[in-house]
Amino acid sequence: MYCPHDDYLTSMPGNSLRIIPTKSDENWNYYSETEGNKSFKEIVELIDKYALPILNSTKSSVEIISCYERNIFRQRKFGNKILWGTQGWENFDFGHIYLRAGNKSKSIRQFKKCYREFSNDKRDWAQIAAKDCLKIIEIIKQGDNFITNYLTDIINTSKENLKLEKW
Repeated sequence: MYCPHDDYLTSMPGNSLRIIPTKSDENWNYYSETEGNKSFKEIVELIDKYALPILNSTKSSVEIISCYERNIFRQRKFGNKILWGTQGWENFDFGHIYLRAGNKSKSIRQFKKCYREFSNDKRDWAQIAAKDCLKIIEIIKQGDNFITNYLTDIINTSKENLKLEKW
């Protein structure tokens, strides 16, 4: 959702649902119509059993955080069924999610983690991401009006970059 650059999603995949509890990287069998139909049925059942409950539980920043944060037993609501993102980008995303939920201190912590991850990486995109983190931290420190304007701008930019203008 918080995608400041056109190549953000294509260069750094992540945030996928692990809805296949018994398969790792196996593909479903489509060698025949019968096998294909059996595979489609299994896929629909897995989506219904795993993906939809996760998607229905993560419609807002607060709900996403509730699924992401660990309880007193160090467990997340959906265990390891959600891969929240790749190292660094997970922090970038959750910095925005915490900010959207109004938790500035956790947001800043996430952006600082992201900055530490990317500032040591000499690739151009990592250096840009590290600088973005520092800019966002400064915006947060400037106050609520700046945060609101930033979030509005970044969400609109993301919708444009991801071709989601109708959302």
